[in-house]
Amino acid sequence: MANASSATPDTLPAWQALLRHAEVQKHTPLKTLFERDLEGERFATFARRVAGLTVDLSKQRWSDDTLEHLLTLAREAGVPEAIEGLLSGRRVNKSEDRPALHTALRLPEGAKLDVDGEDVAAAVHESLAQMEALVPELTRLGAPYALLKGGHLEGARCPDLLATPERFQWLSAPRIATKNLHGTGCSLSSAITATLAKLSEQSTDADAVAAIGEAKDWLHAALEASERLSVGKGCGPVHHFHAWW
Repeated sequence: MANASSATPDTLPAWQALLRHAEVQKHTPLKTLFERDLEGERFATFARRVAGLTVDLSKQRWSDDTLEHLLTLAREAGVPEAIEGLLSGRRVNKSEDRPALHTALRLPEGAKLDVDGEDVAAAVHESLAQMEALVPELTRLGAPYALLKGGHLEGARCPDLLATPERFQWLSAPRIATKNLHGTGCSLSSAITATLAKLSEQSTDADAVAAIGEAKDWLHAALEASERLSVGKGCGPVHHFHAWW
């Protein structure tokens, strides 16, 4: 098997074999593939159901050979090893030399994930529990809505905890690998103010939650676009005007 760290998938023998197979397969009409399916098992063979979602690949120019070519490519590219490394806490985040600990956020309470001899799952759940305990204290101060940021947590996702008069809700987004974090809290609070200001007096709790989620999405895009800016040195700002330039 080729070393996935030293070869990109398109340089592997399995990729070339897949290209040759695709060249043949593209001349086979989809209708023909269904006509060959005398037992009516094409959908069952090429559809997958996961977490309530159905992915139907039977209407693509797939065959049993196609599936085997793709699996062979995945094995040559080291995908099974990469998955195992991701879920076991290896340092798969090469740019920051650390594990991608979003798996710890998804583990049930009481589960373990050891990284360098430390149970990070326990530490993550301790932080989440502290957030859940703190939010009611904030709302008792008189604010009907409170958003507790979770950007300080380890992991590949940033979970923020929103408390409303009706519920608690986690708002999560992928972590952006950037040093341009200056002013994120102020930017988020300003964006929330702007989105809430657009609501009418008849707006519901769900409308308010959607508006706060819109503000979080805006900040996420502003962080992602911050690398386009060239402002001074060190920790830079988010790109507030990313939608225009």
